[in-house]
Amino acid sequence: MSGNQDQLSLLRTIALGCFSLLAVTSHAGPGLLDPTFAPTVNGPVYSTAVQADGRILIGGTFTTVNSVTRGRLARLYANGSLDASFLATGSGVSSGVVNCLLVQIDGRVLIGGEFTSVNSTTRYRVARLNVDGSVDGTFNPSNTVPAAVNALGVQSDGKVVIGGAFTTVAGASRNYVARLNADGSLDSTFNTSTGISGGPVNALAVQSDGKVVIGGAFTTVFGLTRNRIARLQADGSVDQGFQNGLTGASGTVRAVVLLTSGKVLLGGDFTSVNNTARGRVAQLNADGTLDTGFNPNATSGLNGPVYALAVQANNNILAAGDFTSFNQLSRSRVARMYPDGTADATFLNGLSGANVLVRCVASQPDGQPVAGGDFTTFNGVAQARLARLYGDLYPPEIVTQPLSRNTNVGASVTFTVTVSNPTASYYQWRKEGVNITGATGMSYFPNPRLSAWRQKDRRLQSGWLFILRAGYSESSL
Repeated sequence: MSGNQDQLSLLRTIALGCFSLLAVTSHAGPGLLDPTFAPTVNGPVYSTAVQADGRILIGGTFTTVNSVTRGRLARLYANGSLDASFLATGSGVSSGVVNCLLVQIDGRVLIGGEFTSVNSTTRYRVARLNVDGSVDGTFNPSNTVPAAVNALGVQSDGKVVIGGAFTTVAGASRNYVARLNADGSLDSTFNTSTGISGGPVNALAVQSDGKVVIGGAFTTVFGLTRNRIARLQADGSVDQGFQNGLTGASGTVRAVVLLTSGKVLLGGDFTSVNNTARGRVAQLNADGTLDTGFNPNATSGLNGPVYALAVQANNNILAAGDFTSFNQLSRSRVARMYPDGTADATFLNGLSGANVLVRCVASQPDGQPVAGGDFTTFNGVAQARLARLYGDLYPPEIVTQPLSRNTNVGASVTFTVTVSNPTASYYQWRKEGVNITGATGMSYFPNPRLSAWRQKDRRLQSGWLFILRAGYSESSL
């Protein structure tokens, strides 16, 4: 072809290859694995918490993070790099496991689990650390806790409530729940004695009035039937106005979250609560009756145990555990639900989730979930034991590809791309690695009348590149 019949072939040969790769491997939407957060953790993560400054604490059985020695406890920056200022001069937890951790308002960190020393200092299964990870000498529970601590809570006066598998603390009878003073000594004014029986406490939540909601495997509290969920008064006695005459949970309770409304969110192994079908997650009113307005599908719900729950800023709820479906939707070990308990079908939609157990989950202020557990892959990508997912601010997905165009010299041509994204997207068209001035819309209109086009671009154009920016993410075609 020659003369006026010469055609300007703007073929996206190389650009198409890059674009197609992106379109195949990127499944945009909530639950997408965040590739900018990729720490390496060499053992299971049992607990996690997000600090106010965005740094992330993790506890478990691991001994290295990002190939640096960290005994069962570590802190990461928001980008997944290790915070070397935390535990910089300590050995961490020498053996066992960190089951739970909690960040106090002042930044100090409480940890509980199955250990006997922290940074080579004797601490029996509960300890408090300063903001740099050093052992807080002002909190010295010299009293022995002889069995695992599974849950922690802090009162407004600084006292610490612990729950677990122990039956004594400092030699005094304390079946599964005890309260420590702000210095770590046993608080004798909170006395559960031998009142709780049937099994350990796995989770607890402290109310603003000093009452404590507990969940676990127990069946009686001070001689009253309390199947796996109960509330204690501020002195440790049973609150008879909570769950009075009700049947409680049919299976172990593993997670308890106190909502700002005063209602209580539960997760665990149960399939019914108060004789009403509830698939491993339920919500109670402030008196322990079942909140019937919260219904994650009475006939199905989650098909496996829930180990952890987290409430997001918009009141959506994250669940983590060992399930593979939620309301008959494929949801492998992490799921999100709306405040009424119904499944959020947009979260992890079309994604494979975690390959094995997720033990803990937390939500960043921006809504991104952080999940820890035993898994080695997430959404089919190698990411062992700690992962961060996108929330509702996720990278753009290319919906419509820019198509090849053949046109006569002097005629106009248009390239267009469309994306699916819940937030504002920013466009920049490039040629041979250089931004094209003014080409910042979803469509680009090159001017073929310019001599540069007639002389230089009449042959195959393989250098076209489209860059799409959305918030902090960038995608290339």
